Amino acid sequence: MTGECYSPLHLKIIYTKNTFKSMRKIVVSAAILVFLFSGALAGVVNIPASGDNDSVQSMSREINFSFPDVSTYESGDYEKIAIDGCSYTYKASYPSMPYKSEVLTFPFGTKIESIDVKVDNIQTMHIGKKIIPAAEPVRADMSNAKLIRKEGEIYQSNEAY
Repeated sequence: MTGECYSPLHLKIIYTKNTFKSMRKIVVSAAILVFLFSGALAGVVNIPASGDNDSVQSMSREINFSFPDVSTYESGDYEKIAIDGCSYTYKASYPSMPYKSEVLTFPFGTKIESIDVKVDNIQTMHIGKKIIPAAEPVRADMSNAKLIRKEGEIYQSNEAY
């Protein structure tokens, strides 16, 4: 006999491979169809009609800064203001000031009608030196990094910053 002879086991493996290829085509086709049809429904949102069913909710968030938490540190010709839990502004040549931000998350479709900020009990703090200016930007890898701090125009002004 000439030619190749396949054992039943070998034929079964070939059959399984062919079945696997066709199943893979079916699965890929089904996945593509699911993505196509789900894309058509992506913009459908159940938004209640305006009227009596609309509910108005209010959220209140209080952020306090107390003077015992505020401290200053001398740094050469300048002073740095520090408040626990705060970040700092980093606009080059401007004073590096502490600030605090808070992210509020609302449900999709929420309409923000107003934001009210109330400031109470303002206290003045006197420091002996100028507030340290933010440094010039440096490369992310910090190669040849030299922190350069120079005063900008704001330091020549008497206006509040």
